[in-house]
Amino acid sequence: MFRRNSLILIGILVLAGCSPKGGNGNVSKVDPNSPEPTYGKELQFDVPLEKPTGLAKTDNAIYVVGDRQLLKFDLKGKLAETIDAPDEPTCVTVSPNGRVFLAGLNRVYELIDGQVQPLLVLSSGKAHITSISSSPTYLWIADAGSRRVMRAELRTLALTEYGQKTKDYPGLIVPSPHLDVAVLGNEDVIWTNPGAHRFEQHDKDGKLLKAWGKASQDLDGFCGCCNPTDVARFMDNTIITSEKGLPRIKTYWRGKFDNVVAPASARSEKAAGIDLAADSTRIYALDPFAKNVTVYIHKDKLK
Repeated sequence: MFRRNSLILIGILVLAGCSPKGGNGNVSKVDPNSPEPTYGKELQFDVPLEKPTGLAKTDNAIYVVGDRQLLKFDLKGKLAETIDAPDEPTCVTVSPNGRVFLAGLNRVYELIDGQVQPLLVLSSGKAHITSISSSPTYLWIADAGSRRVMRAELRTLALTEYGQKTKDYPGLIVPSPHLDVAVLGNEDVIWTNPGAHRFEQHDKDGKLLKAWGKASQDLDGFCGCCNPTDVARFMDNTIITSEKGLPRIKTYWRGKFDNVVAPASARSEKAAGIDLAADSTRIYALDPFAKNVTVYIHKDKLK
């Protein structure tokens, strides 16, 4: 579904100003003009999964999914609970009222009384869910396979589809299985448009309010075929993004580049799909290649 001719891909990477290889093939060395990160590493812990795919954060726990499992860690990174899942989960989220949802390629589940229960199924044969995010009213579903974002009304499970090309909207461009969504505090929603090298803010009815981002290797831009790959937000609606190729993590405030959380040189170039979560002060980053979670906090608050 997402296969592309490798020569074309390399050409796109170069044209977008992003080298397809790091300096030694393992650790990404290319991160031009990167300032000193304003965030520091507070905690890092390993995840006992072969293919970790997603994480979420609550007031007292960190959830990670992968390998047909939902893992629950305490805030110090100690594994507290392992729950079996009926599918290979791709992502997980926790709603503001504490409901835990996870998804496989075309199915969404809910954790109820300690067991993963089916919630809904996407009908598209191309479905490849890569992200979910919830408000008290809606569950938003990023389907990279069908190049769409779905909104499920949690009371009725009625689905509404967004992302199609119209005369007023260029449509979602998704060259690879990276499409992410995050609900803001006012129930607006942010989703990535990775082939367009931007992220977009929509209202709860899907209307595009604003978009920002550009194809550039510079810190305020996104390079390669499909970046940013992942997005999260602080409670003040500061936006956090991660990338592949140059696996860096950054923050944006009101559509403008704000801070470097972690430079590309901090991890392997193979760390594609760094899932993100955040609370009021901390950023949680799941590295699927290193199989660990890193907790970042602003250096002014680092003890």
